[in-house]
Amino acid sequence: MPVHVLAWLLPAIIACRLVWRSSRGSQNSYIRGVSSKPAILAVDDEPEVLNAVERDLRKRFAADYRILKAGSGAQALETLGQMKRRNDALALLV
Repeated sequence: MPVHVLAWLLPAIIACRLVWRSSRGSQNSYIRGVSSKPAILAVDDEPEVLNAVERDLRKRFAADYRILKAGSGAQALETLGQMKRRNDALALLV
């Protein structure tokens, strides 16, 4: 992923991380679903771009976030619906 993309993406992810970490100890302030880690969902209709974004996100954020990908808007909506049914947290949609 180009450095300029991460430059605008990092502040949002760091803010989500701070909120998540501050609420981890309290079940009331953070509703946990199947996974204890919130997800970052990357969406792009070009497989090469999507794979590159996913790879770079995994390198940097996999320790604290689940990295998911969708190859279309419809697939992203399906993934979000599944997450909602499982009560999983979404940290960021890219």
